[in-house]
This record gives sequence, structure tokens and C-alpha cells, in this order.
Amino acid sequence: MNRARVIAADRPSDGSRSPTVFDVAREVGCSIATVSRALNQPDRVNVAIRQRIIEVVGRLGYVPNASARALRSAKSRLMGAVIPTLSHAIYARMIESMQGRLSTAGVSLLHVAVGYDLKLEAQHIRLLLEQGVEGLVLVGAHHRPESFRLLRDREIPFITTYAVGGPGLAFVGFDNAKAGGMAARFLIDLGHRKLAMIAGITKSNDRAADRVRGFLDAAAGGGPERQSTAHLRPRHESTRHRGNDHVRDGAARRDQQALAGGGRRRRHRQRVSAAE
Repeated sequence: MNRARVIAADRPSDGSRSPTVFDVAREVGCSIATVSRALNQPDRVNVAIRQRIIEVVGRLGYVPNASARALRSAKSRLMGAVIPTLSHAIYARMIESMQGRLSTAGVSLLHVAVGYDLKLEAQHIRLLLEQGVEGLVLVGAHHRPESFRLLRDREIPFITTYAVGGPGLAFVGFDNAKAGGMAARFLIDLGHRKLAMIAGITKSNDRAADRVRGFLDAAAGGGPERQSTAHLRPRHESTRHRGNDHVRDGAARRDQQALAGGGRRRRHRQRVSAAE
């Protein structure tokens, strides 16, 4: 048995500390050198062993970078931000404002855009922790459980934005469902009974999903039947990628034609009524 394997097997385990490469090696039953190669040079490690190492790394919450452990005694002066896209002006302005405010405190900002992909977001959160960020800003309140677990296990402060956070979540945001409901009630108060909502991407986007839910709930409770309330949205099947936004031209044209057709029918009825 080589020395690295003996060290991995004999090193004491302490549940109060962060997991280390020794813990991963012990769990897998391999040397720490094999763990290091699997994470840094994966093509040099047997596929089955590499997959086992990756599984154990994820389960233990091991962050393979010394800077993460050094945060207990040293400051990196780095802040992280994970956003859906930079294609929307609101997020570009958000990043610019954060950079301006943090720079006055001598703190730098590392930011990534993940294209509304929560799995990719989880990967980038881990990468940001490897870079030694001392805090993290997220968009929305819905994220993968392992992302929250990793941040809490590593004792990294984080905040969610653009939505009302759940229990125990610090947030700077607003009630998107209430905003959607206010829009529907505004139309109902004007006397409209057949409503339509053109929504953005709702998959992995709790902000848009909550606005749609609020709009439909208010429409159903305010007079119109639910079936008379149209919800027009991008179709994710056969989508075409434009920046970080997904659109389906055929669906968009059909939606526009449906709305235009309704308008033409109403104008035709008005002309007939006038002639009568």
C-alpha cells in the first residue's frame, strides 16, 4: 500500500470541519493522487473510478481548492454573482451597479451568466467558491437544493434578488405573483373579460412563472372564466437560440395571427352592427 493511500485511510474524520481530499479518497477507497487526477486530468483516470469520485465529491460537498478553506482566516475580497443572462438590460445594469458599489469598498466582482439553466448554475456556484468568493448574489428564489446546501455547508453568505425569498432566505425583491395579479385586475376593472398574457420563459424562471400564476389566478377570480384567459408563451420544443433568449418564430407568428384575427372579427362585427 502506498503512503498516500495510508494517509487517506488513517486521517481522522471530524464532522465539524469542511470535507477534504482525504475524506474523498477514504470514501472512494483510492489514493489522494487519484482524486486529484480525476478532478484536474480526468482523461487519465478510469471512467468508473472517476464517476465514483465525482459522486462522492458532490455528496460530501468538497470544494477542491485551498482558497475556500483559507477564507476562515483570510479575505479574498471577491464577491460572486450568478445571473440568467446579460442580454437583458436589467441584469447588465445590476452587474454595473454592483461593481460600482463594491469597488468603493475594495471588493471585486466575479459574475457568470447561465442562460436560465439551474444545473449549469449549480456548477458555476461551485466554481465561484473555488475562486474564493466571500459572498454570492443569485437571481430568483428557486435554485437546485445542492446549490443551497453547498453555500450553507461552506458558510458562504448569499442573497436572492428579483423575487420574494422563501423561509430563511435573505432577499431584495418583490412579489411577482402579486404584480401579475395587479395587471389582470387592472384590465378587469376597465371592463375587459377576455384577457391574454404574453409571457417570457417560465422554465427555471420563478419570476416569470409567478407573474403568469398571479395573472391567471386574478383573471379567474375577477369574472372571466379561466378558459377565456389566453397565456401565450415561447414553446421550448424546436426552439431557436438568440443570445440567451429562446423564441419559436412559428409559434410567435401563430400567436400574432390569433390576436390579429380576433381584432379583425371584432371590427367586422362592429361594421355589421353599424350597417344594421
